[in-house]
Amino acid sequence: MKAYRTKIKLKKLTSIIDIPDDIVSPDVEIIIISESAAVRKSQVKKTATHLGGVLNKYANPELISKEKEIAWNRVAEDKFKDEGGKMKVES
Repeated sequence: MKAYRTKIKLKKLTSIIDIPDDIVSPDVEIIIISESAAVRKSQVKKTATHLGGVLNKYANPELISKEKEIAWNRVAEDKFKDEGGKMKVES
């Protein structure tokens, strides 16, 4: 584990992070400690997340019916149009 220490003016630090109100000295010391990769990997827990429905709060119920009517038609038109903008006919 390595540590990096430096002193910095409080005014410079306040533009980067939120500083508690009780710290008022003009100079502060920053200590950065790096963890070894093995320690970080053992602490990270991966959980399976399901993203289904995470955007429901942004849904507009009035537009859902229009989406069902129009969206599939547009996808089909875009897929089957040629360079001239006309529908391709397959035989």
